[in-house]
Amino acid sequence: MRTANKILLCLALVASACSPIEMGRRIAGTSIQALEEEEKGRFSGIALAEVEESYDAVHTVLEDQGFYIYLDNLGKGYLTAMWFDLVFPQCIDTTEVGFFFKEESPGRTKIDVVSLNSTLARSAAELVFEELNQLEWIEMEVQGESEEEEETSPQQFDPFQ
Repeated sequence: MRTANKILLCLALVASACSPIEMGRRIAGTSIQALEEEEKGRFSGIALAEVEESYDAVHTVLEDQGFYIYLDNLGKGYLTAMWFDLVFPQCIDTTEVGFFFKEESPGRTKIDVVSLNSTLARSAAELVFEELNQLEWIEMEVQGESEEEEETSPQQFDPFQ
């Protein structure tokens, strides 16, 4: 009987296209899969810095704003924060916002701000990108700006123009 239960469990996992590891992460609340796959609630910007420097800057901004950094992994290029209800009352304190970092080219990092609440994702992106623009040691590129323009005239980043 126990063997039959194990076989049924394995079939259920295969049928749901979910690995046992990912299933365990979902149960424990440490899965970022939903944020990685989210399209509607995704806002991006380009930091004129390496991935590690961009990651550190976003981490600093989130901590300074009083948000709780729930999951973070520089090696995999992400961090997840909560407590955005402090500045965005239309969400609950455990609504997650993910920040994903990917090198576009040397000295340029794409930062995706993602939440299943797209309005919160937009608000978080505006807040974080605006704060990054205030830092002296990192700049955000205006979308559509050419590399030639960026070298001669860095501008403030507005992801929603």
